[in-house]
Amino acid sequence: MQQNMCEDVAMPNIDEDARRWQMEISANAAAGLRYWRQDVRGITAATLARRCSELGFPVTRVAISKIENNSRQGKLEVSELIVLARALRIAPVQLLYPHIPDGRVEYLPHSVVRETVALDWFVGRGKMHLDAHDQKLLEIAQRSSPDELSENRRKLDENREYDEAVLRVQILDELGTLEQEAAQAFIRLRHPSLAGDSEQAVKARDAIGQRLTKVMADIDGVLYDLKSLGMVVNDEDHRYG
Repeated sequence: MQQNMCEDVAMPNIDEDARRWQMEISANAAAGLRYWRQDVRGITAATLARRCSELGFPVTRVAISKIENNSRQGKLEVSELIVLARALRIAPVQLLYPHIPDGRVEYLPHSVVRETVALDWFVGRGKMHLDAHDQKLLEIAQRSSPDELSENRRKLDENREYDEAVLRVQILDELGTLEQEAAQAFIRLRHPSLAGDSEQAVKARDAIGQRLTKVMADIDGVLYDLKSLGMVVNDEDHRYG
């Protein structure tokens, strides 16, 4: 029987808090794998293992069981993540963030965001990617010679402090707008006209709820941007409901 190589790999020498986060992330994947295999697809671990073998990368039934029980000290190979997701006919990110759109995840140590925000970051869209300075530098690099790049980078670094100050103001303004919209949404949800089980009330609550979910995800993205700029942000000051 073939054994996955990662089962023999020793844990890196990391501190207790880093280990906690590593186990937390692998626990998310464990829950995601168990949910999609058992609750959604309704297949056994043996069937999933067979599908993985058919795809060209064996993941044994025992390995699947250990992943689902999070008993491999936080270890999950990228190759396993990819082939397991394909065997389950889902995207790999759905194993990492199984509670989209309403779940929350500690995507980095001590950085908790909604899973929709983490998803945008993971696939390189939305707010959680290159900052404005690095984006400008990338654009310069694409059209500059090495000497020009060095000079342009020096000038860009000189302006970065000013740019970041302007950006903080813009982001704080955006945060204020989003928080005002969130507060108004909660007020509308509590309005007497939306009480009851009438079709009109249910549709109205669903529409407001969907918009509120998007707004809260945007707030998480804005808070992340502020932290990236070095601002101290207490996430609990920006929770609603």
